This record gives sequence, C-alpha cells and structure tokens, in this order.
Amino acid sequence: MRASDDLKLLLDAARSAGEIALRYFDGGAEQWEKPGNQGLVTEADLAVDAHLLQLLLDARPHYGWLSEETQDNPRRLSTEHVFVIDPIDGTRSFASGDRTWALSLAVVEAGVPVAAVIHLPARRLTYTAHRGAAPGTGTLAVTAAALAAFRATLAENITVMITVYVGLAAIIALGVVYNFARIALSEQGRELASLRVLGFTEGEVSAMLFAELAIVTLAAQPPGWLIGHGMAAAMAAAFSSDLYRVPFVVGREVHAIASLVVCAAAFLSALAIRGRIRRLDIVAVLKTRE
Repeated sequence: MRASDDLKLLLDAARSAGEIALRYFDGGAEQWEKPGNQGLVTEADLAVDAHLLQLLLDARPHYGWLSEETQDNPRRLSTEHVFVIDPIDGTRSFASGDRTWALSLAVVEAGVPVAAVIHLPARRLTYTAHRGAAPGTGTLAVTAAALAAFRATLAENITVMITVYVGLAAIIALGVVYNFARIALSEQGRELASLRVLGFTEGEVSAMLFAELAIVTLAAQPPGWLIGHGMAAAMAAAFSSDLYRVPFVVGREVHAIASLVVCAAAFLSALAIRGRIRRLDIVAVLKTRE
C-alpha cells in the first residue's frame, strides 16, 4: 500500500471525524478524569475514537491499532502497519472552548511513520505529510473553505464600495444636471415667459425645457461611458502588483446602472425645475433687460 493512499484515507477520516467533534464542541460534551490521574476525557473523545476505529479498520483490516482512548491490543505488534490515533489532541483545550485542539492520525510502517494528518476542525486548518513528499499545509477542503471565505469578504467589501460610489455619483450627477437646468431656465426665462404670454400652457413650456435637458442627458451618455471605462481601467492597473492582479471586468449592466443613475438625476432635476417654472413671474421676467 502506497503512503499516498494511506494519507488520503487518513484525510477523509479526519474530515468526517472532525464534523463529529464539532457537534460536541458546539453543543457541549460531558467530561471526566480518567482513573489513575491519566488526564481528562470527554464523550467527544470516545465518539471520535469509535468512528475512526470502524472507518479505518474497515478500510485496512490487516492494519494494527493504537489509540489513546482504546485499550491496547497486542495484535498490533505482529502487523507491519499500525494506525496511531489521538482522537482529540488537546482535550482540555476542547473542554474549555479553545479552538486549538486537533485530531492526530498517522500510519506507521515497520516502526517508521509513513503518513500523518493533523486536523484542526475549529480553525479549518489541516497539516499533512507522507513518505516521499514534502509536508503540506492545508487541504483541498481547507483551501476551498478559505477561498469561499475570502470571496465572501471581498464581495461584501466590493458591495459596500459600489454602494458608496454609486451614492456619490448620484449626488454629483444630480448636482450637475440640476445646475444645468437652472442655468438653462435663467438664460431662457424671458423666452419661456413670452411663450406663456402668447398662450402656451405651463406644460408645453416645461416640455420645451425638459426636451433640451433630455437631449443633453442622452448625448452625455456615450462620453460618460468612455470616461468611466478609462478611469476603471486605470484603477485596476494601479491596484495590480506582482503578487496579485485586479481583473478588469466591465459588463453591460455597469453601463446600464450608470445611465439609470444619470437619468434618475435628470428626472429629479426636472421635477425641481418644474416647480420653479410654475412659480415663474411672467411680468417680472418680461421687464428684465436683455
């Protein structure tokens, strides 16, 4: 049997046994002192030990067994391979709620360790080693969990950043569009008042000003997309380094959100300007000099 095969078996056993230990760790486990002042033991130690005993010896029935929580069997002395197990290494840490306890599993061949796993379920850490290969830190499962946690944290941070940026962009867009509408109203106030005198309704006069505002808003979209695209590319390049790269991904939904923000700002500005048009003093405007 190759050491790498034994390592895979130990790794799978450690993961499944770790889930059992975590159930006791989260829910509390009964504990007592071993006779003869041999140390603390909990029901989690016994449950993990029983699980490993059945799982490992079912897979390798010709292997011997040596565990801290199982009565020693002289049969192991006549076998070439022996499982050496500590179901919960650090029982007092386990009982006190500390997360530094571990499951220690190894295979010994002719007195020489050939495969070993140290699994810390509460800390999501696993250390492995087998004959003929360098020791490893972490496993595929741990890597996946760490990667998932990293992605979740990154997604949360990005969501917060996007919310802040969109909020600032909306405020700026509202200010720019509203300021443009106010300037347009001030410059064209005399003409609009003249139209009112000629019989145009308030809605028709407003529609003329709003049409100009809509045309300018729509015409500003493509240049805004290009400028935003360039700024995003520059930021991605600035944050990239030899250690990592920030991918530059701009989808259609980004342009859509940007356009919606600007259109919403234009709509709110139109509502505000409509109130100013309604309050427009026609006589005072017509008396204003050119």
